[in-house]
Amino acid sequence: MTSPWLQPKKSTAADLWPVWVILGCLVIVVVYLLTRPSSSDITKGDIGVPDETTETKPDPNKPPPKPRDPGPGRPLDGISLAVGWSIRISAETPMVDEVGGDVKSPEAKKVPAGSIIKILSSQWVGRTRWYNVEVTDNKGEDLGKGWMRSMNLDGQTLKKAD
Repeated sequence: MTSPWLQPKKSTAADLWPVWVILGCLVIVVVYLLTRPSSSDITKGDIGVPDETTETKPDPNKPPPKPRDPGPGRPLDGISLAVGWSIRISAETPMVDEVGGDVKSPEAKKVPAGSIIKILSSQWVGRTRWYNVEVTDNKGEDLGKGWMRSMNLDGQTLKKAD
């Protein structure tokens, strides 16, 4: 008579769960290895998000993107305004004296809706574009110069005033 320990046992799917777990882990590892970026992509800077605490500098070998003019009377977006354009804003917008200033501070000037801003220059601070502007109200009176954050212009109906 043979010992019950030496007799072959019929395996069921429930008995093979360790094998299925190991196979699942192997599939995950293979998919990860096939889809991850190569180390050369990481060193080239082709992927990833820029650090918000540092100022991004444009690549001197690459020309800056040209702002797209959607045509007369069509709304613009706040991130793609060009130097020299005059824009009519549709909502009260904060303006500060220094690029990167606190637009929520009491010192920030409130430019009224309907005013015209002339883009003098633009600068990136982190992932935010700032515009150096010259402002006139809807009556033509000069309201001064300052900096406006593109995020405060987004969501407005911006139209060229030229």
